[in-house]
Amino acid sequence: RRIPEFFGLIPRITYGVQSIPESVSARMPPAYAQPSAADGSSAGIFWISSLPSKAPSFLHPALVVHEAWPGHLMHLALLNEQTDTPAFRRYGAVKYTACVEGWALYCENLGIEMGLYTTPHEHYGRLEMEMWRAVRLVVDTGIHVQGWSREQAVAYMAEHLTLSRETIEGEVDRYAALPAQALGYQIGNLKLRELRRRAEGRLGTRFSHRGFHEAVMTAGAVTLPVLDDLVEDWLQRQESRHAA
Repeated sequence: RRIPEFFGLIPRITYGVQSIPESVSARMPPAYAQPSAADGSSAGIFWISSLPSKAPSFLHPALVVHEAWPGHLMHLALLNEQTDTPAFRRYGAVKYTACVEGWALYCENLGIEMGLYTTPHEHYGRLEMEMWRAVRLVVDTGIHVQGWSREQAVAYMAEHLTLSRETIEGEVDRYAALPAQALGYQIGNLKLRELRRRAEGRLGTRFSHRGFHEAVMTAGAVTLPVLDDLVEDWLQRQESRHAA
């Protein structure tokens, strides 16, 4: 119900929810997004672990806003509908981790403004997710710069998080196989927050969640400097409109 208050441009296609089979859940993440088909023939799917230990209920709100709406599934569905946008910006999400994952992390924090975390447990879940992203900055650089072993990385995560051992092992293997991919999330998140502060500072009481979010979400999958340029163009148009 809160989506229209914060987003003026909403994709026509929504998503379904499926449980990750227990037989493969142990080595899978707690949740992930399967985007809607590019031609609109099928909706996206929000997959969530069938193992309560991997996806305890206090994590659910943060996982939903990250993977589903207004995170990945909403973002990517909206990109598919931007027919005037070049194809590489509509369909190239996996090549632009900082932009796409940064948006999803931004949405986790936006969930506070939207009133989506309603209990202390759910607020804790969001903070646990935030801690997870901070811890893996250390783990990623530990593995690829400091020469950490797999067990060192697993032990460090286990010391700081409540995630199950199986979840942590799967995450460490992912960071080892994809250097800096996890770092891209936070770099994008910091850029989105910077752009939000810039827009609020320059527009003041004229700032609109709906306008800012449309500018970001319709930019496509791009590098962060390009995203900065596109949001800056939008800001200048808003300032010109109000000055006229």
